[in-house]
Amino acid sequence: IARQYEGERAALEESRARRDGAARELEALKAEARRIAETIEALAPRIAEYEPRAAAKDSAQAELDRAKRLKQLAEDYANEKRALDAHGLAAESARKALETADRDLEIAEAGIRDLEAESERAASAGTAADLARALEPGKPCPVCGSLEHPAPAARPALDRFDLDERLASARRGLERLQQEKKTRSEAWFKATERRSAAEETVERGIARYCLEAFGEEGCLRREEIPTPEESAESLREASERMQLAVTALSDAQRAMNEQRALSSRQAPLAEKTESLRALLAAAEKETAERETTVRHRMERYLEAFPPGTGDENAAPDPSDAEDALEKCEASILELDAKIEAHRKNSEALGKKKAALAAKAETLAAAAAELEAAIASSGKALAADCLAGGFPGPEAALAAVRPEAFVREAEGRIEAWKRALAETESVLARLETELALWKGPDPASVEEAAAALEAEIASRDAELEDANRLLAGQQGLETRWAALEAERKERSEEHLRYDRLNKDLNGSNPQNVPFDAWVLGRYLEEVTAYANLRLDRMSDGRYRIRVNDNYRTGNAKAGLELEILDAWTGRARPAGTLSGGETFMASISLALGLADSIQSRAGGIQLDAVFIDEGFGSLDEASLERAITILDEIRGTRTVGLISHVGELRNRIPNLIEVVKTATGSTIRQ
Repeated sequence: IARQYEGERAALEESRARRDGAARELEALKAEARRIAETIEALAPRIAEYEPRAAAKDSAQAELDRAKRLKQLAEDYANEKRALDAHGLAAESARKALETADRDLEIAEAGIRDLEAESERAASAGTAADLARALEPGKPCPVCGSLEHPAPAARPALDRFDLDERLASARRGLERLQQEKKTRSEAWFKATERRSAAEETVERGIARYCLEAFGEEGCLRREEIPTPEESAESLREASERMQLAVTALSDAQRAMNEQRALSSRQAPLAEKTESLRALLAAAEKETAERETTVRHRMERYLEAFPPGTGDENAAPDPSDAEDALEKCEASILELDAKIEAHRKNSEALGKKKAALAAKAETLAAAAAELEAAIASSGKALAADCLAGGFPGPEAALAAVRPEAFVREAEGRIEAWKRALAETESVLARLETELALWKGPDPASVEEAAAALEAEIASRDAELEDANRLLAGQQGLETRWAALEAERKERSEEHLRYDRLNKDLNGSNPQNVPFDAWVLGRYLEEVTAYANLRLDRMSDGRYRIRVNDNYRTGNAKAGLELEILDAWTGRARPAGTLSGGETFMASISLALGLADSIQSRAGGIQLDAVFIDEGFGSLDEASLERAITILDEIRGTRTVGLISHVGELRNRIPNLIEVVKTATGSTIRQ
């Protein structure tokens, strides 16, 4: 029976193994099916976002176009504004020059009036001198009739002829100033006219550009036009939103592709699941039959042995009974030895317990004696504290000061005692001197008063000199303030030109030259347009990005492009692209450059684009996407393809074939 049981048991284990394997494989298939269903369900929200994201992408495109137009408007307005400001500065300069000419003319006229008055005075003085030369002693003066001539008039030092020359020169200067005033007045009038004309030009230009770029409803007022920096920032933000919208749309497209791939795997998985279920049912039936056989063999085995002679759950093996009996006898001997050791250990523990009880009684008596001594000491300590003026031991401990504090306090007391003794000594000396003093000497007081008056007079003279110097100093300070204001104004102007120079030659915080910055911004715009087509050609995998190394100011860094790979989530150099990928990126960049050029006001209209070879490196799907893009742009410009790829023959409506023959090549349309 045992040998039969062993054979049936082995067959049962094999059957169970097949059943368990089929069950595990079925569970794995079910888990795979659940995972696919869950993945499809998780992809549903992303797929549902396809239409909104496509609309968001179109909206972002419109916003990007508007930001470009607004940037162009801001730059044009800034240029016109600078020109208007220049005309305004010229008009203001002409006005100031006219005011200066007016002032110079007034000064010249005042000078001429002074010279004329001086000339009249000189003429009167000369007439009096001529009469004085004719006076004779004892004869009456022909003017006043006096016989005495105590102070006859003398001719002034300045000759009348000199005054006439000065007056003539001043009048000639006045004429020049009048002519200069007229010239400056005309210049101011012309500058004012130019400023007005420039302002009208700015208004008309802004209105015309707004109408062309935004329509009648979207036209902006002058105060609403942003600065070029603000418009550039708005364009950058619009470009970023455009890239985000394209990325989001690509994500939804990838979700749709992934859903289609997962759906195609569900049907084969369901067929395999049904096959495994049938196999599992057969394995379970076989396992149940073998379990019945094994249980029957076990029952026959138990019939051969009376109850209590063996383990009912053990596998049938009659030879194990004798081994089990020997194990039981050995176990009994081992347990007897343990019982004897436990008894001896209990006796030793009893003796130790008695010794510890006696020791505990001794320690309790000693503890009682210590408690009585502590209580007595506490009462004595409390009495000592009360006698020392403290309410308790805690207050006494709180009043204790460190030895260093006590020494410092004693030193301060000794210093105070010494200072008190010195003060008392000085007080006694002063009282003695006061008793002996009899008042001041009158003569010495008068001498001191006279000396003070002399010093006061000297101080007054010094004060007058100082006031004169102060008046001169104030005049110099006024002139210095005017010169300092002019210096600051020119310094600020110099700083502005210096900052502009540094920005242009690369000595700025980013160490980026102006030409590199401009080219970088243009290249970023071109890549934004290029990514619109490369995203579709590469099925959302690739995007072109300008490497930021040129922004770090590295002299060896140029304007390089790198590729963002959505499959790896990382950027890599453009040189790592394959031939077909490079061709798709090249087409996208060429079309992006054309879109960028044409988007600018007054830009060149590109009516044709030619692509020479490159299609042979594309697979079938990539070729189809590339041709679709070229078909779309064929509505606005002529597209010429030069290729040896035969698949293009059916897609190109107008062909020019070059046929080679032994006598030369011919062209066939």
